[in-house]
Amino acid sequence: MNGPVLIHDAVAQWAEHTPDAPALITPEQRISHARLDRAAALCAAALGEYGVGPGDLLPVILPRSAELVPVLLGILRRGAGYAALDPRWPAGRIRDLLEALNPPLCVTRGIVPGGPAPGWAPPEGLFAPPPRKPPAPRPPGPGAARTVPDAPAVPVVPTAPAVPAAPAVPGLRPAAGPDSPAIVFFTTGTTGTPRGVISPHRATTRLVRDATAWTGPGRIMAQTAPASGDTYSLEVWVTLAAGGACAIPGDGGHPTPARLRSLVRGCSVDTVFLTTSLLNRLMDEDPGCLSGLRTVLTGGERMSVHHVRLCRLTHPGLEIVNCYGPAGNGVLATVRTVRPQDLAAAGGVPLGTAVSATGLHILNGQDPAPPGGTGEICLSGGGLALGYLGDPWLTAERFPTVSLGGPATRIHRTGDRGALGADGVLRFQGRDRRQVTIGDGASTPRRPRTRPAASPGSRSASSCPCTGSARPIPGWRCSTPRPPP
Repeated sequence: MNGPVLIHDAVAQWAEHTPDAPALITPEQRISHARLDRAAALCAAALGEYGVGPGDLLPVILPRSAELVPVLLGILRRGAGYAALDPRWPAGRIRDLLEALNPPLCVTRGIVPGGPAPGWAPPEGLFAPPPRKPPAPRPPGPGAARTVPDAPAVPVVPTAPAVPAAPAVPGLRPAAGPDSPAIVFFTTGTTGTPRGVISPHRATTRLVRDATAWTGPGRIMAQTAPASGDTYSLEVWVTLAAGGACAIPGDGGHPTPARLRSLVRGCSVDTVFLTTSLLNRLMDEDPGCLSGLRTVLTGGERMSVHHVRLCRLTHPGLEIVNCYGPAGNGVLATVRTVRPQDLAAAGGVPLGTAVSATGLHILNGQDPAPPGGTGEICLSGGGLALGYLGDPWLTAERFPTVSLGGPATRIHRTGDRGALGADGVLRFQGRDRRQVTIGDGASTPRRPRTRPAASPGSRSASSCPCTGSARPIPGWRCSTPRPPP
């Protein structure tokens, strides 16, 4: 792997190479790599006073904003990892996740539900320019009395020094490395409740080489995904580590047609990630809203050939990249720039070829499928997560070590089905698990059924989409009512 293997080091290198280039862009300001590095150092120094260090997983309960980025970097620079919890989540959900994390410190500006650990609020004005040194006094003229002041008239406040990851010291925790926990991604999976996937540094930094195809110095990626999910890592850490910039909407909203136009017009955004279902919806409602973009990354579901064809007809020069990869493999496993012939391919647009440090395997049980045969998509390599938060049994089930005709290999069983061609191109064949995309992320039909099915008077529950309403419709139907007691 070329370049730094720790996320914060990969981002910090650009403060030295291109200190004045933009790193974060909002409707109000452009924040350079140097200013971002300075703000991250301030946060790391403050967290060090609380004893934060390698092995800690800190929950961060803050809204998505430009200020969130140096806070997360500060945690990583201390050698710790973070778990971003959305402040809009129900208090009970946040409390359960805090219990699972058992953190030494919570990063928040609000009240911590349950209060399992002390709280730390990031300082205000993280991106304020450093104080200027006072001008040097002019030498006195000939014959003038020379005086030595007791103290300078204007105090000089030194800027925060760079704070490296916590060093290895005998008797203390070892310094962070590429296999150290960096981020906890949250997915719903098949249980209907948020599940934490612990991802190491290497899972993110391995993608930088591939990402130079759509980001890098001079490129600007829209940041629209929740900080709790794996797409945030692609939009922010991979972009910044490649030398690009992130544009963060001031309202923190979803990528609607109007917001996309605003990002392109006001922040010069040229790249965006859209879930497959969201891209389909945008093409149905306002195909022209992608004007001005150079690249659209999309993934999460099987591509709709109809909507991709409409997108290509509306924007002939737009690059569309099909992305595949579960959170258990650090966001991406394969990518494919859509070509005209893909729209006529049997089985739809291919998932593509493996990204760096990623192995693709098609298994039927423990045995490899025959060449070109269909089976479960399994992944190996540097993108693999360390496991599931607080669930060693599920970790053992989904991240087993198997023999693939050679040395023992740790893999991630995705639950997706596919076929791998002789050309190394992966093609999607369906899912072993039921899943739908709602809003910013994936969910399962089991999730909205869980509470109704457990309610008094209900034996079972089912899920169905509700259309024609501008707001959610709470409620459920009892399939077989229980007899009264």
